[in-house]
Order: sequence, then structure tokens, then C-alpha cells
Amino acid sequence: MMPDSATKADRQAKIDLLWRRYKENGDPDIREKLIVFYAPMIRKVVGRMGLRPDGAIEWEDLLNYGVLGLIDAVERFEPERGITFETFASLRVRGAVLDALRQHDPLGRLARRRVRAAKEAIQQLTFELGRVPSDSEVAEVIELNEEQYRQVLQDASFMILSLDQPMRNSDDGQALNLSDVLEDSQATSVLDRVEEEELHERLMHSLKSLTKREQILLSLYYSEELTMREVADVMEISQTRVCQIHARAIMTLKALMAPPKTAAEKAKEAQDAEPSSDRPEPVTDLLEKRLLQPKGKRNGRNRFPHHWSEESIYHQSFDSG
Repeated sequence: MMPDSATKADRQAKIDLLWRRYKENGDPDIREKLIVFYAPMIRKVVGRMGLRPDGAIEWEDLLNYGVLGLIDAVERFEPERGITFETFASLRVRGAVLDALRQHDPLGRLARRRVRAAKEAIQQLTFELGRVPSDSEVAEVIELNEEQYRQVLQDASFMILSLDQPMRNSDDGQALNLSDVLEDSQATSVLDRVEEEELHERLMHSLKSLTKREQILLSLYYSEELTMREVADVMEISQTRVCQIHARAIMTLKALMAPPKTAAEKAKEAQDAEPSSDRPEPVTDLLEKRLLQPKGKRNGRNRFPHHWSEESIYHQSFDSG
């Protein structure tokens, strides 16, 4: 029996050969082989998107939209750009699913307006009180009862950032999206490292302001890379409640890390208070992009070890950081 390393090397060599042949002649048979080979990644990518279990589109339909994204990725992938196909394809799969979700978006203007109001209220109260506000305090500011505010949290968990959203046009007039302008993760400049360290320091400081349960949930979801369903099983709460806690934690982090708004920005927001319902959500800051794209691979250990507890996860993930 051949060692696992040798088997993986042989498999990768065959895939590289298929890519070279496909880019040379565009053989549809080779294209189909590549799609079949990479098809298992669709379920993993869609499962990591944290979609609500009671969404407007069934799970199997979401996987079908993911297949369309994978097909598009195979046709558009350019190996010479230095980006791995898995990274490139995951963005296309996510983009295809998000496009489908937007077409079936159950949220209206009111729901989106309330989510924006909640973000601004968290930021304002944190500045005024010197601490993270409670749910009741935020609900009072935006003039909602507790039940309505819980719905706002659930609606906020449905707002997902698309890395395939158009950003600008290139010099030749071709539309570019975020995935087209991603730099090589291995080629980091000194300035990038400084910005990364500053962002990490600000994020760690902001994480300490979250509740212990929110910190544990973020650790399970982003560090351990569990799905929402798996997080619910570990924390012994409902999946809907996981979505609510996750949304509240993300909104709080954005509010804590967002710079103060200038007078010009406030004036522009006032003009855009009634956005078109069919206009896509804008690409937000670097923090949201990083939070919604956790990096790293799952390790081979059991994802539900019996010795896990909230206390052990908390100390392992945050006290050590």
C-alpha cells in the first residue's frame, strides 16, 4: 500500500494534468471530470455559510445553486494567477448561493432599516455608557419591544456578505468583484502586516467586551469551524438561538470597531434612508469580510469531544490569545 503522501501527490499530479489539457483545448469531457472531482466541496462551502434552517430555499436547492457556481468557477479559473482553485471556487459557490437567496429574499425595507438602526444604537450606547448595552437598552432606543428586537437579531443573521458583489471596473472596462482583486495570501507587505496586527489587537480588545456565551459561540464557529447546527448541539440551545446570539455578537463587534461617523457621512445616510429594495447590500469593511470568511482547515479530531465545556473553550480560545 502506498503512503498517503504519495497517493495525494499522484492525485494532485493528475488534477494538474487535467487542468493543463482543459485550458489548452477546452475539452468538455475533461471539464466534467474536474466538476465531479471538486463537487464534494459544495456541501462544505454551503454548510459553512450559516444559513437559517427555515430559509426560503430548501437545502438541496441551495446545493444545486452551488453546483452552478462550481461550473462557473471551472470555466473561469486561471491557474497562472497563483490562486488555488479551492479558494477561487468557494467564492463562486458562495456567490451563486447568495444570488439565489437575494432573489428569494423575504426581508423587506422595514426589516433592513431596523437592523441598521440597531447597529447605530449599539455604537451610540456603547460610547455613552462606556460598556456594551443590553438588549433591552438597544430595543428602547430604537423603540421596539423585546420580541421585535429578537426578530431584528434573527433578520440580521440573514444578511450575508457576498465576495462576488461588483466593486469597480478595470482599465479595460471589465467589471471586477472582490474575488478578482484578492492578493496572494503568501505575499504580505510590511504595511499589510502592521495593519493586520492592529486589526487583530482591536478585535481582541472588542471581543473582551462580549458576553462569555458570545465569545464561546464565536470560538466554536470561527476557531473550531463548526456549523450553526453543530454549535447548537455543543451549547445545548436551539439553532435559531445560535443565529440570534451570533448576529448580536457580530453587530456589537462592528459597532465597537467602527470609526466615528463624519458629518458628511451622516448627511449621506440621511439621503439614502429609503434605498431601493432591489439594490444589493454594499460591501462593508475589512472586519466583516474577515469574520464571514474564517480561514483554516478542520483537523481530524472528533468535533464533539465529551470533555468540552463552556469554561474550557473560553479559556483555550481567548485567555491564550
